[in-house]
Amino acid sequence: MYSLYFYKAGQWDTDKIMSAYSAMPKSRKQRVDQITTNQVYKEFLIVEYQILKTVLNISATQDFSYTSLGKPFILGKPNFSISHSQDFLVIAVSNNDIGVDVQKVEKYNPSLAKKVLSLSELKLVENSKNKAYQFAKLWTKKEAKTKLLGGSVFDDTKNILNDSQNYKFWVSRKNGFVITICEKDL
Repeated sequence: MYSLYFYKAGQWDTDKIMSAYSAMPKSRKQRVDQITTNQVYKEFLIVEYQILKTVLNISATQDFSYTSLGKPFILGKPNFSISHSQDFLVIAVSNNDIGVDVQKVEKYNPSLAKKVLSLSELKLVENSKNKAYQFAKLWTKKEAKTKLLGGSVFDDTKNILNDSQNYKFWVSRKNGFVITICEKDL
């Protein structure tokens, strides 16, 4: 089973963000300090660490480690996955391997769909009454599974969902976004 945490940019005032920043480990602060143009992403880096610090009960010196495929983890703590889209941040936490993705439902782009969907997925979208939602649903499933495994969704975009019988997916909608959680079926 998993827990989900949501955050919309601007929910915290500057003082709370600065307080959370000051409590971060030096390596995490350096990552935040490298962001110079995207204030929302900078805020997300601070908030995601603060949420995980609280939820996972981590000390101020503990920072993320990464698998060889780039999946973040904190030694001795439950698994987590982080995703953001525009001004919306989602964090999933579980004792099992987990991946989460959030995507704003936007105008359907058929040429993009042809590049990233398999033929059966493309047919599913094309036959849907709500193509934009169906595309976002498939894309977030691909991203969530990739985040569970590590690596890049672009390594095998069209085929990432072909071998998914050993995975559970939960898909929901919230405020114009699609949120998908993927866990390994034990």
